[in-house]
Amino acid sequence: MRPAINRSIEIKIISTIFVF
Repeated sequence: MRPAINRSIEIKIISTIFVF
């Protein structure tokens, strides 16, 4: 697994939190 994928998931989670 590439770290870029893991970071993408983290960004998605952070983005969801920021949306709220």
